[in-house]
Amino acid sequence: SYQVSVSPGDSAAPVPASPALAPAATARGTPVPAPLAGTVIALKVKPGDTLAAGDLILILEAMKMETEVRTPRAGRIVAVAVKAGDSVRLGDRLLTLE
Repeated sequence: SYQVSVSPGDSAAPVPASPALAPAATARGTPVPAPLAGTVIALKVKPGDTLAAGDLILILEAMKMETEVRTPRAGRIVAVAVKAGDSVRLGDRLLTLE
């Protein structure tokens, strides 16, 4: 989505509505990247949760298809970088495991 500002005598210039997701500088641990670009439709975990390898962490929607994203290894969630409704790109940090 874009926000457009037009002033008298100016041409319309699209400006991204929100910046791309950026990893938190203070998060420690191992980041879990997005396996594909899409929209987060359901977040199944929260900071502090302990996960086993293969546990469901969220569901992404891309091209009208829902994809379950699972944790690659066991660990405790230090930080969650996304929420339902967020758009992510391939490789964006979804969460951080300790």
